Amino acid sequence: MRTLGSPSRHLAAVVITAITLTTRIALPVEPSIPAKLPTAEAPKQAPRALVREAYGRLPLSFEINQGQTAPQVRFLSHGDGYGLFLMPTEAVMCFEIPAQKERKRPLAARHPAFVLRMKLAGASANSEADGNGPLTGKTNYFVGSDPKKWRTNIPNYARVRYRDVYPGVDLVYHGNQGQLEYDFVIAAGADPSPIRLAFEGARRIKLDRWGNLVLHTPVGEIVHR
Repeated sequence: MRTLGSPSRHLAAVVITAITLTTRIALPVEPSIPAKLPTAEAPKQAPRALVREAYGRLPLSFEINQGQTAPQVRFLSHGDGYGLFLMPTEAVMCFEIPAQKERKRPLAARHPAFVLRMKLAGASANSEADGNGPLTGKTNYFVGSDPKKWRTNIPNYARVRYRDVYPGVDLVYHGNQGQLEYDFVIAAGADPSPIRLAFEGARRIKLDRWGNLVLHTPVGEIVHR
C-alpha cells in the first residue's frame, strides 16, 4: 500500500497495490511419499488426539519435488504423522496413524489414515510455483541400494507461492506459530469473485458463530480461520 498526499492541505490518497486474504488452518503423518496420491478414505476409528498432536507440530518448511513423490506435486511438507502435498489446483493433506508396532517399518509400508483435499475450483492448472525464503536445511532420501534413485540436497523454503491461480490472484502457503496458513494475494484491479474452494474427505462443512469454516472429519474438526 502506498500513500500520496499534499502536506500543506493534510490530504492523502491511498493507492492499493494488492489485497491479501489470509486463512489459518487449525486442528486437529511422516507421509509414505506415495508415487500415487491416496484417495480420501479412512478407518472407522482413529486416535484423534494423536492426529491433533501431529498436526500441531507442522514444520514451517516446504521442500521442492525433485522426484521423491508424485510428479504432479510441486512442493511438499512432511513430518511425524502427516504429509502435505501442494499442486496448482489443490492441496492434499494426509494424516497417518501407524500402529505402534509399525513405527519402525519403512515409510513405503505405511498408509494414511485420513486424506483431506482442498481444491481450487476453476483454478489454472498451469500456475507456476516458486519457493520463497530459502532455508539452510536440506532434505535427503536414501531409499534402496541404488544410488541413482537417491534424492539428495533438496532445497527447503519457508513459503510457496503459486502465481495466477486465478487471473491476478496468487496463492501463498506458509506457516505461522506451528499452523499452516494460506493467503490469496489479489492484485489491484483483479476480480476476487472466481475464488472457490471445494473440500473432499470432510463429512460435514459449516460456519461457526465466529465465521470460521469448520470441517468435520473422521479424525476430528479442522478449522479454517
